[in-house]
This record gives sequence, structure tokens and C-alpha cells, in this order.
Amino acid sequence: MLTQRFFFALALASAGLASCQNADKNDVPPTPTCISGVVLGDRCWDGVLIQVDSQFPIGKSIQPFTAPDSLGNTNVVAAANFADLGTLNKRGQRVYFTYDPKAGEQPVQRFCPANGAPFPVPHLRLTSVYGVHCDIPNR
Repeated sequence: MLTQRFFFALALASAGLASCQNADKNDVPPTPTCISGVVLGDRCWDGVLIQVDSQFPIGKSIQPFTAPDSLGNTNVVAAANFADLGTLNKRGQRVYFTYDPKAGEQPVQRFCPANGAPFPVPHLRLTSVYGVHCDIPNR
């Protein structure tokens, strides 16, 4: 009887270890990255446009739709939650932010005139916005 319980307990323990080793790596939430960029401006159809620094290639170019810009227009994202930027939404303001890449495209929640359309850039919901570099601890 004692040996049956021992083997049963051993079988349960090895099944538990096997399931831990085979866990899907996508089950672990991603560690947010502090992304930096410069605010280009606020646009009704897009929210706040941000020229993201080149080491974070998450944006798209708006060069075909705009004049040359001294702040850049080649790696642009739109912050759909524009109100969360508060006073950080001024042109030329350096911002640091995090976002959830799994959230997908986010619509801008405001009424805009019908004579325009959003730029073909990623419309992100920023999870945090800072005026200074954000230190994100390792998880």
C-alpha cells in the first residue's frame, strides 16, 4: 500500500514538472519597454502624433502626406488616448511612454470634420506617459 502511494505521488510530481516545462511562453505578460520620442502635434483624426526614436521601429512614415518636418516624420505613432498626455502634448516635447502591444489599434474618441482621415500609422493606447525617462524594473 505504501509503495502504491509513493509511486502515485511520484507520478503526480513528474506530471506537474512536465506541465511547467511545457507552459506556453505567451502566457507570461511582456515586460513593458520605455519608448522615447518627440511630440509632432495633435491631430483630430489621430490624437497626438509622436516621432519615435529610431531604436524603436514601431511607427510608420507620414512623409507622403506631410511637408518635411525638422522633428522627423518617418517613425510616427499616434497616441489615441490623447487626453492622458496632459501638458506633454506640446510640439517638440520629448516624451517617454509604454504601451501594450497586444491591445491592437485603438480608435480616437472625438468628433472630427469629415474633410480628413487618419494617417496610416499605428494608433496606440499609451499605458503610461512621462516627461522624464521611465525606469522600468525587471520582472
